[in-house]
Amino acid sequence: MNPIKEDRRVRKTRRAILDALLSLTREQGLHAVTVGGITERADINRATFYAHYRDKQDLIEQAVSEVLSEWGTVEEHRWAGSGSEVDFDRLLPIFTHMFEKIGKHAEFYRIMLGPGGYPGFSENLRDVMCRLIRHGHHRVLELKGARPLVDPDIYLSYVTSAQLGVIIHWLHQETPHPPEYMAEQLMLLYRLGAVQAADYEG
Repeated sequence: MNPIKEDRRVRKTRRAILDALLSLTREQGLHAVTVGGITERADINRATFYAHYRDKQDLIEQAVSEVLSEWGTVEEHRWAGSGSEVDFDRLLPIFTHMFEKIGKHAEFYRIMLGPGGYPGFSENLRDVMCRLIRHGHHRVLELKGARPLVDPDIYLSYVTSAQLGVIIHWLHQETPHPPEYMAEQLMLLYRLGAVQAADYEG
């Protein structure tokens, strides 16, 4: 068989398996989903499933790994300027890129971060976000030659949790704002801080 056609067939089968997992998780909760249920929903036999995955857990872990691997392109962006200057405007394209990547897999994020989803996904996502935020925080402190006012671990926990909360809020909106709008809002929260951002115009 033509390798290109074979590759397309593999991608199509894996897509059908993942779609089946997500739809069943939305209906039943991940704990209740079985390989038999997945194969029936995807309209494939069990042998086909096992040709791609060892079991349900392997499917979940591979799917999570694939989705989170796209955060590597977010990490490639740098939000600290050169020299001793910190350019917060660089946050805008970084956050826009982040929301675009999440939006690309919105259904996966929405279901796996939901009450019947996969707890490990939330933990893995938090770890990825924490690493990115830690990198940026350390870089800013280096450029400014400053010592942090807030304990770094507490700062990272606060910012990571807040950012994850914003992402979850966005995913559950009936009519989600575009990535550019969410990026602007998140940038303002970073620039102003929670107290100042809660103030009113006028």
